[in-house]
Amino acid sequence: MCSAAVLFGAGWWAAGAASQPPTVPEPELRTVEFTVEQGTVERVLTYAASATWPSVPAGVNGHGGTLTSVDVRPGASVAAGDVLYTVDLRPAVAAVGAVPAFRDLTLDARGADVEQLERFLAERQLLAGTPDDRFTAATGAAVRRWQRELGVAPDGVVRRGDLVFLPSLPTPVLLDPEVTVGSAVEPGAAAVRAVSGGPAFTVTLSRDQADLVPLSAPVRVRFGPEADQAWDGVVESITVVPPSEMALTLTGPDGSTLCGDTCVEAVPVAETTMFTVDLLVVPPTEGPVVPTAALATEADGRTVVRLADGTLAPVQVLASANGRSVVEGVVVGDVIRMLQDGQ
Repeated sequence: MCSAAVLFGAGWWAAGAASQPPTVPEPELRTVEFTVEQGTVERVLTYAASATWPSVPAGVNGHGGTLTSVDVRPGASVAAGDVLYTVDLRPAVAAVGAVPAFRDLTLDARGADVEQLERFLAERQLLAGTPDDRFTAATGAAVRRWQRELGVAPDGVVRRGDLVFLPSLPTPVLLDPEVTVGSAVEPGAAAVRAVSGGPAFTVTLSRDQADLVPLSAPVRVRFGPEADQAWDGVVESITVVPPSEMALTLTGPDGSTLCGDTCVEAVPVAETTMFTVDLLVVPPTEGPVVPTAALATEADGRTVVRLADGTLAPVQVLASANGRSVVEGVVVGDVIRMLQDGQ
């Protein structure tokens, strides 16, 4: 009976021992040590950005015939009196006015378009007195003086297409894409577009790619081969583009146009231009660097690292990327110990 009890006890102990995982004393665990160094952590994603100048219809053509020249380069600022283009060699001249040219103007004509014409002539010091809505003999004489300056027959009649009235001047303009040298143009067709504001910069990504980019993330758009040829800005907004893309709108840090004073030189007005953009998902952050794997979270929510002497040092994570973290709470030269199977 006694022998049986002993055997039963031995069997119970053996079964219990077999069911428990073997333990290894902490000193026997392999450790890896790292010396805290000063460094920089960042994560950069590089994509393509498109830049397009916004424009709105501003002037209507009044001539009929063949476009024989374009006299203003895209994006150039034009003032009243500047020749925009010629049709059958007859100039179309910029002037200020809300009413588009819709008829020939000659003696005894009346209307708001006549007042716009007289204001144009008065500003050029070709017409004395206060502009009104009546085409008088004095108006005709001023028109002939202007026509001689322009190089057309001085008959005192302003043809429908001689003036292209724009809402305000001076203003940057470009011609409508349909208006090209050699093309046929008709009265009433859109001819001139006014450039409004600065170019809009957009990055188009898949939804998965866009999820990696935080709103207001810093960006750097490169526009030349030199390191300093770059514009710094931010992601201003993210918009859904059906069916499965996202459009990131980029602006300057203060919400201004990204390219600032260099827009006209660096971004052609009449076309969409592509640039390389670096999205700083994790902006460059400098400080004491530790392996991200060395960070542990305590039950009370504190983030800690284990020092070489075994003590736990609370730290604040400032930035993490590519397996490295910049932290506060340790100093350069501290030695971090990381157990092979965890903290």
